[in-house]
Parts: sequence; C-alpha cells; structure tokens
Amino acid sequence: MRFSFTSPVSAVKTLLIALIFIAVQAGSTGAAAQKPVRKMVSTTSQPTGDAYSTREDAMLFADDVAERRNLDREWVRQAIGQSHFIPTVQRLMRPATTTFVKNWRVYRSRFIDPVRIQAGVRFWR
Repeated sequence: MRFSFTSPVSAVKTLLIALIFIAVQAGSTGAAAQKPVRKMVSTTSQPTGDAYSTREDAMLFADDVAERRNLDREWVRQAIGQSHFIPTVQRLMRPATTTFVKNWRVYRSRFIDPVRIQAGVRFWR
C-alpha cells in the first residue's frame, strides 16, 4: 500500500505511529506479554534498554520508511534511532483484560438530549 502526503507534518505523524508500533512489537513476545495489566498508570515511565539505533531491524524499517515516503534517510534513521522502548506504552496499547458492558440508559442520559437532537436534525436537513 502506498500513501501520499501533502505536507511534511503528515509524514512525521506516520513516522510517530510507526515508532509506537515498533515499541509495542519489540516487547510483545515472551512471558512479559502474558502478565496482567495493572490498573494504575505511571506518569513517570522511563525508557528501558538501548536506543533503537543499535537495532538492525529498526534501522531497516527506517530505511524502508524513508524510501517509501521520499524522506531523508539519515533524518529518519536519527528519529527512529533515538527512540527507546517504554513499557508503559506497551501496557497501554494492550486490550483491556476485562470486558466492559455498555449501559444504554447511562449513555442516553449523558448524550441524547433535545439540544443534540435539534443539532442532528439541522445537520440532516
């Protein structure tokens, strides 16, 4: 699949999404992936391990992104290379361990009111 970007900002956004993907994939194997998710979220997560600049797979990915997106190869390598794996990001990206039952009455009481209904009618017309 090929994407075209109208601005460098959209290319950077794609690069950031790719970095998150790499961080999640790097730590999603083994026993650590089987641990249950804790309810508290730490706001002081520190990167662990070496920068991705030491990983051959990350640099190959950087080269591929640079080529497909027509970006400067060294710039992409530097951006990905200075990234680190952050365990909290991996934990937050996992699906919830418990299912959440949605309550229609609660939703309706919060979001369906005459003002929103009238706005919807105006939009539809």
